[in-house]
Amino acid sequence: MQVFLIIKDFGAAVVSSFILFHEEKVVGFVTIGVLFAVGSPLKNHNHSLRASMFIDGEYATDFSVCFLKKSQFLEIMDMVDSSTPLPPWFTEQDLQTYCVLYEKSGFRTALKVPYRSYGEQTNKLPVNPKVHVPALLIMGEKDYVLKAPGMEEYIRSEKVKDFVPNLEIVFIHVGTHFVQEQFPEEVNQLVLSFLKSHSQP
Repeated sequence: MQVFLIIKDFGAAVVSSFILFHEEKVVGFVTIGVLFAVGSPLKNHNHSLRASMFIDGEYATDFSVCFLKKSQFLEIMDMVDSSTPLPPWFTEQDLQTYCVLYEKSGFRTALKVPYRSYGEQTNKLPVNPKVHVPALLIMGEKDYVLKAPGMEEYIRSEKVKDFVPNLEIVFIHVGTHFVQEQFPEEVNQLVLSFLKSHSQP
């Protein structure tokens, strides 16, 4: 049996590894906000990200008050202005739901895969990983992921196609990292069109 895989955020590294080892089981895949995540020139960036945000569990510890406390390691939090109103597509009820779920589960497990275990994964992967199944990357033009060193150039120059030759890249204007919540109909249509185009009769 073959499947389509649709991935958002942290799932990218997990699914990328799965595809490299079991490409014969995959018809195609879609990533939203994060691209095929192994073996790329961004490897050094991932290392620096871990060093700056996850040293000795600081990130997991400081996250435990649902963004109410900052630390020198929380670089991403420096991008947040607490006085900024919530966008129209994200309600106070949504925020409360996420907070309740997070307070129950914590954040350490979520950081284990892929960030804490990044070295464990890459050490087992092919030296020059490449996948040939059809792929779609949906990216918001204002996604903060694009601010990662080398990321935007890596995508826009299509260097990423060195690893995923059959990749289609779609940027959604004014979309953020949560583009699937901002523009659900547009994202759904892109995904459905991709599935239809690559489904076997």
